[in-house]
Amino acid sequence: GGQLGTTPNIKPIVIGRCFTYTTLVNPSIFLFWSKTRTLMHSFAAVFRHFWTLEDTLVGYMFNDLIWCGQEEDSFDFNSCPEWSTCGTHPVFSLWKQASQNFAEMACGNITVLLNGSIANAFSRKMFGSVELDGLNPQRVNYVNIKVMTNLQGPHESCREGSIVDLIQILQSRGFRWTCTDS
Repeated sequence: GGQLGTTPNIKPIVIGRCFTYTTLVNPSIFLFWSKTRTLMHSFAAVFRHFWTLEDTLVGYMFNDLIWCGQEEDSFDFNSCPEWSTCGTHPVFSLWKQASQNFAEMACGNITVLLNGSIANAFSRKMFGSVELDGLNPQRVNYVNIKVMTNLQGPHESCREGSIVDLIQILQSRGFRWTCTDS
């Protein structure tokens, strides 16, 4: 007869399918970003072989959408709290899970895009906690950090500021890495 419960080993199956989907649809380099949203979009448009969280099915479906409500079936269309204010906010919860899955399926050489024109270019918020913790040194060959600066000039670089903290975390977890200021 038909099976009624959850498919056994559903998580590795879904991650495996997602990985197959990314390689079939878009053989590419995983691109992670933090505080570089507009930069990331122009970067990904020029270098089409990059694969971002926004390119995944969940990312594509929910990008730029906001939702909240008291009950499961009632949305509040007037106002929602800032989604980063609490860990249980539905938007935060969705992106946290999506980010974790994206990081867990990352493999090969990956790129991290950071904004060198601000203080704390690397923070322990979403990329620094969820995605960084999800990366697997056995699957990821190199973490290539690209520190981009705007017309205001550099505030942080591969050799100073919070980016040095990121490099230390990568080293302590056994990742091979490169860092370029551009």
